[in-house]
Amino acid sequence: ADGNVKAQALMGEVFDLRETFEWRGLGFIPNSALKLKDAYAAFDAEKRYALEASEAKENPACQCPAILRGAKSPEDCKLFGTVCTPENPIGSCMVSSEGGCAAWYSYGRQRKKAS
Repeated sequence: ADGNVKAQALMGEVFDLRETFEWRGLGFIPNSALKLKDAYAAFDAEKRYALEASEAKENPACQCPAILRGAKSPEDCKLFGTVCTPENPIGSCMVSSEGGCAAWYSYGRQRKKAS
C-alpha cells in the first residue's frame, strides 16, 4: 500500500521539505511543511511578493494549542462559544470551518443536545 505513486512523484518534483515551520498554535515543528523548489520560484508567492511572516499574537486565554494537541476539548476553553465564534474567531481552531473548535461549534454542540 504505497498510495498514489504518481502523485507522490509529482509532489517530489515540485516541492522540498522545509527544515522547520512555525504552525500557529503549535510553534516550530521540524520537517513538517513543504516549499516550492527553486525551479518553480516564479510561482512562489513568498519569493515573488517578498512576503514576510508576521508574528501572530495569541490570546493567552485561548486554548487552541492544547486543543490541537488533544490535551483539551473546545468546551474547556473559556472563550469558546462566547467571544470566540466562527464569526469572531480568536484562535486558529475557530478560523476555518475545518478547525476543531469551528467544527465543534457547528456540529458537536447540536449532537450533545440531542443525546
